[in-house]
Amino acid sequence: MTKRVEDTMLCLQNSLFSICNNDTSTCSIINDEGFGSHAKCYLQSGVCNIPPKDMFEIVNIVAIKDLIGNKKAFQVSNNNYNQIH
Repeated sequence: MTKRVEDTMLCLQNSLFSICNNDTSTCSIINDEGFGSHAKCYLQSGVCNIPPKDMFEIVNIVAIKDLIGNKKAFQVSNNNYNQIH
């Protein structure tokens, strides 16, 4: 496992930790926040600097159908991209 993958996984876990430990979180909130954290974590881990072959691997891992149906994931992706660039 590469450092980039480990960094991304740790970021995703940390993003969910406070949400899952909150008594008021619902499955819907956890789902939205979980998907919402992906863009930030990928960008922070340097996904923009990886070779196309590795990007293809990410696309194979991430369930595209889940992202397409998740409005929050796209909103957060756009916000994070604009903050970094």
